[in-house]
Amino acid sequence: TAVSGGGIYNEDMLLVDNTKVLKNTATQDGGGIYNETVDGILTTIQGSEISNNLMGDNGDGGGLYHQAGSLMLNGNLIHRNGYDGSPGGNGGGIYLNSDTASSIDVRNNFIYYNLANEGGGLYNANTNGRLWHNTFFGNFAIDFIGGGLASVNGSPDIRNNIVDNNDGYGIYTQNGSPVIKYNNAVRNTLDNIF
Repeated sequence: TAVSGGGIYNEDMLLVDNTKVLKNTATQDGGGIYNETVDGILTTIQGSEISNNLMGDNGDGGGLYHQAGSLMLNGNLIHRNGYDGSPGGNGGGIYLNSDTASSIDVRNNFIYYNLANEGGGLYNANTNGRLWHNTFFGNFAIDFIGGGLASVNGSPDIRNNIVDNNDGYGIYTQNGSPVIKYNNAVRNTLDNIF
């Protein structure tokens, strides 16, 4: 258990490759991983499993909390992350909060069975990230805002994702100018795309 980054807390260049980040707890943000670097510093997380991690009651990012810097998140299993208690925060699997100039790529991940108030699978607070070719399945948003994924600011490029059987709106966006193309959003409990 840590205040932030129960499994990994990072402030510099980092490669997480073929690694299991399991059963960690943060009292605030980033139950599994907390990442905060500067522009131009790349964090790469690939081929890894991020599972059963818990953010704090008022924290965000059960699996991963990305605060700043560039991020490549590719080919991971991100599942069963969330919070233990009430009221809980946002981004059960992934929470993205970086300035809009940072390079953010979230690709080819299987993001499933995560829990949060908003953004059960993924919560984009303020990035222009590329969210491509991911599967969001069976995630749960207690407030129904983005059972699969929610973007509340920034202008992310959301395309070619499968968003299936999530509790809440499948893809929820507000503010910014998000691009939403070629997604297969089906069987979500409210509208598939809002």
